[in-house]
Amino acid sequence: MVKRAHPTNAELTRARAEAEASMLDACLVLRRSTTGQDAATGMPIEAWVPVGDVVPCDVTIRSRRETHGTAQILVTTVSGRLPLRVDLTSLDRICVTQKLGFPLAVSETYEIVELKPGGLEWLVELKRPETLEG
Repeated sequence: MVKRAHPTNAELTRARAEAEASMLDACLVLRRSTTGQDAATGMPIEAWVPVGDVVPCDVTIRSRRETHGTAQILVTTVSGRLPLRVDLTSLDRICVTQKLGFPLAVSETYEIVELKPGGLEWLVELKRPETLEG
C-alpha cells in the first residue's frame, strides 16, 4: 500500500490562489451593527455595514421544480464560495456587487444559512433576508 503524501504549504497556497482566481463575482461582507434604539418600541435599530473591501466570490443560483400532487413548486437554492482569507462568520451577510465581472445595477444581499471552511475556500449556503433594511 502506497502512503499518500499531504500537500505542501506551497501547493496549498497555489491551489487557494487558483481557487480565488476562478471566482468571477465580487462581494462585500456585511456585519450587523446597532445604531441606537427605536424610541417607540425600545428595540435596537440595526444596520449592516461593510467589513473590509470588496472580495472575489462565486455565487450560484439554482432552481428546480418539486411536485406536490398536481401542483409544482419552484425551489431556488443559492450557494457561494469566498476566499479563506476573508473574515467571515455565520451571522454576517453577503452583498453581491458584480456578476462575472460586470457591476450589478442593484446589489443582491443574502443571509448566510450555512458556513463551512473548505480546504481552499469558504463554502456558504445563502438565502434572501426576511427584511433588507440597512
